[in-house]
Amino acid sequence: MTLVLNDAQVRELLTVGDCIAAMEEAYAELAVGRGIYRVRTDMIAPASGEDNIFALKSMDAVIPKFGVGSIRINSDTLHYRRDGNRLRRDRLPVDDDGRYTGFVLLFGMETGELLMIYPDGIQSMRVASISALGIRHLARRDARTVGLIGSGVQARAQVAAALAVMQIDRIHCYSTSRERREAFCAAMRRQHGVDIRPVAQPEDAVNGADVVLCATNSRSHVFRREWIEPGMHISCINMFELEPEVVTSADVVATHIRDCDPYFIKTAGVGILPEEPGAGFQNLAAETGFAGLPTISEVIAGMAPGRTSKSQASCMVNSVGCGYQFAVVGHVLYRKARERGFGHDIPTEWFTAVPEG
Repeated sequence: MTLVLNDAQVRELLTVGDCIAAMEEAYAELAVGRGIYRVRTDMIAPASGEDNIFALKSMDAVIPKFGVGSIRINSDTLHYRRDGNRLRRDRLPVDDDGRYTGFVLLFGMETGELLMIYPDGIQSMRVASISALGIRHLARRDARTVGLIGSGVQARAQVAAALAVMQIDRIHCYSTSRERREAFCAAMRRQHGVDIRPVAQPEDAVNGADVVLCATNSRSHVFRREWIEPGMHISCINMFELEPEVVTSADVVATHIRDCDPYFIKTAGVGILPEEPGAGFQNLAAETGFAGLPTISEVIAGMAPGRTSKSQASCMVNSVGCGYQFAVVGHVLYRKARERGFGHDIPTEWFTAVPEG
């Protein structure tokens, strides 16, 4: 039987601690070639509405240690907009509840059967788990203060993940909307009991912070080279958030994977996207020698150096997502769902065929 989970069940089953632990184990496998993935592929076409595009995205992976393979599929209508001097990209929801279309197929390696289908609504948690691994392996052990840039869904996950791997005395949070950052800080205080305070300028968030977490949907830089301080650890969730000079100036750097960009396939009528190299919004790969930088999986496996002194500035570049993360999450979800009796079984034969001849 093939297990189907809904979004509420996924959120109840998966904890940030589960996710971080499984990611750490799986990424050690990736470093030594015992895991594989394909970089995200985006098929792009024009969509109705000004500055809207349709994107059909997919990414996949196989993790032999966990005995699973997976493919994640997203069907999105995307909109680019200006917010002051920044360019942002929004996903347009499919209904009034703000839902979007994204799901993962999890396969068992032993027989090739489809084990599970689950929605990818927890994608902010898997992104934040990689940031948490960056904190664990690159930040100072005595780091206690956090500067947070962003106040959306991704920022919520970043707070939870950071709390799972470090003791936090204080968080200063900046986002472009005063109302949003104040509401966000109030919500985080209620949920986590953490001392988190809104600030009026990004410099106020990062000044004196031991760890800086960028968690925005900006397609423009939100953290600048001159803000780096000795001993600081800096993290991002997309390559647009950091000036290239931030990466080249850091003493210790790790990337999520060596790919900096998705692979774009476009129909006629689609111009250069802001995400593409050469668009003028990001040139991280060219200016940093991105493909030659160590990965967080290599740091975890002891194949690349981490921090060696308190004065070093470190940087974790969470450049682009990959299917490997969804295979990890699927492995954890499937085990926990079966243990706790969550989900709905449907016949696996619905997804199989009898060979011809």
